[in-house]
Amino acid sequence: MKVTTIEMRGLLTGKCVPRDMKVNEDLAQYFVRKFEDHAAEVARLNEQVRALAAENADLKESRSVLAENSLETCNAIFSAGYHNADIQRGLMQSTGNGNKYPNPIKTLVDEALRPLETPATDAILNEVRAQAIEGFMAWSDSHIEEGDEHEGALREVSKACKAYAARIRKGYLP
Repeated sequence: MKVTTIEMRGLLTGKCVPRDMKVNEDLAQYFVRKFEDHAAEVARLNEQVRALAAENADLKESRSVLAENSLETCNAIFSAGYHNADIQRGLMQSTGNGNKYPNPIKTLVDEALRPLETPATDAILNEVRAQAIEGFMAWSDSHIEEGDEHEGALREVSKACKAYAARIRKGYLP
């Protein structure tokens, strides 16, 4: 729903009607329906973002498994006689590109150990973490009773949660 200022004025003054407005629907009902549609779309997109973030977190985990297994494989190859000319020639041919990687084992290990950078995923995960903390903070705040002997301490915990959520959004994880 992309509406210009002129179109919005026309809607609000009754000079025009949206083309997707239903019969017997007033403007307030129309806007509520549109906002609900957009809220549903935002929820769907948020779910997709969460799924992508989870997949990328798994991808990062797989990189560490790759690194561990690459190092173990290299140790096995070296102990089996990597310096043997026939084995070295076989490894070179297995790259499929001649001398592009003159030391395929080193290339494999280096690539496996290279950190996988996913700043967008990290930001999404930090946002999810911060929202969880804020959710706890909202729940906790809703249970604070005026005059309770622990009211002051609970309000301090709430402030600390808010500050901690802000730190997590900035990427400062414990």
